[in-house]
Amino acid sequence: VLVPGGMVALSLETQAVGRLRWLYELASEFFGVPVPDDDNTGAMTAVQLAGLLEAAGFHSLVVEAVEMPVALGSASGLWEWLAPRGLGDAVASLPDERAGGFRERFLAGAEEMAGSGGIVLDFRATLHKGLT
Repeated sequence: VLVPGGMVALSLETQAVGRLRWLYELASEFFGVPVPDDDNTGAMTAVQLAGLLEAAGFHSLVVEAVEMPVALGSASGLWEWLAPRGLGDAVASLPDERAGGFRERFLAGAEEMAGSGGIVLDFRATLHKGLT
């Protein structure tokens, strides 16, 4: 609850598909998840969030975009970064042969990515500020 003249500030983080399209396609093949559009991997966009804030009565909205790339040094580094974020559990749910196949193809895709510009995750955030 904000008093009149109060300020709300929040952020919305998203990850662009970008150079990780190969991984989304691999996950689609093994787990049946849809491949997202290039600029829409999150549940909500910055435009949608700004619309919700306006509809809630906030005004003088300021939205600022921030790029937050995460560089990883190797294919195994990408695996180690993603494993505790759900990938490890998902792969563990596969039959052993399919899990091995997924990991093999994952590491091959990550090695290819490393060789063509490095392994960089393209995170973005929008910072939203508005007054009541």
